[in-house]
Amino acid sequence: MQNPALRGGSTREVEQLTSKLQHNVSQRIQLFHISRLRRLLRQIGTEWHSTVARYLLGIQPIALSLPFVIQLSTFVLAMASGPTNTLSHQHDATTTESGIWEGSPEGKAYSEFNHHLAGWSVILIGLSEMLGSPKSRFLGMARFLLPLSMFGAGGYLLLWSDHDAWPIGPRSFAETFFSPDWETTQHKIYAILLIVVGSIELVRRFRRIGLTAWAVPLPAFAIMGGAMLFLHSHGPHPSAHTIALHHTVMGTMAVAAGVCKLVGDNAHRGSRLHETATQNRNAWEFVWASLILLIGFQLLMYKE
Repeated sequence: MQNPALRGGSTREVEQLTSKLQHNVSQRIQLFHISRLRRLLRQIGTEWHSTVARYLLGIQPIALSLPFVIQLSTFVLAMASGPTNTLSHQHDATTTESGIWEGSPEGKAYSEFNHHLAGWSVILIGLSEMLGSPKSRFLGMARFLLPLSMFGAGGYLLLWSDHDAWPIGPRSFAETFFSPDWETTQHKIYAILLIVVGSIELVRRFRRIGLTAWAVPLPAFAIMGGAMLFLHSHGPHPSAHTIALHHTVMGTMAVAAGVCKLVGDNAHRGSRLHETATQNRNAWEFVWASLILLIGFQLLMYKE
């Protein structure tokens, strides 16, 4: 006859084994359902991206016509707006042999040179976006033109944006960055943003950071910089209306370029997930680069 103690121990072992088995089965069932849920969510997400990508890529003809429509419409609107009041600020009372700096031959030459130099930098940025391709060794190097051009333009603006501002002019650092002279303050803000965004883009192009969020600063800078141009004036300048026209056109194109870049990035991610497009760049990215090039040429034509 079997010992009752042994029979009781066997019963406990069976109960423990049964409990462990039930626990393992429960865990497996939970993992199975979690796995199915993840697959379902992934499928829903990828289908949504595919739908968005197909929609965005399906309106490519509209995207390709944007640069020309924007250029024409902003030119007409700016011409129809008439002279604007640009007396919101003026530089310090720095004078030349011919009188006040704004509008003087020296002031015009200084301003036009800065705008033309900025134009070449913007053209290099546009070429970088138009030609840069990671699939080609030579063209792949072109993508570094963007951060290098932003560094050059930002460094130049930081030092030589205004003749009377820090560090080359009589104004101190505090007077330059915290003065009521909005034109000078804008120049320095542009300089800082160019250097910061250029640094982010340089790291991205070395593929040191891959998060999608790090692609946002570049188009965001284009949108913000373009919006700031609508508030940018050159004081009591004899060519105030012409200058306002240039700024209106460039500001509108910059805002449109930033929006196209954001849309293009989203379309590119969706098309990459579902292989709905195999092009190296889609229509929105082409419009982005085209608008940047147009802004560069607009700066080269700048004249006061």
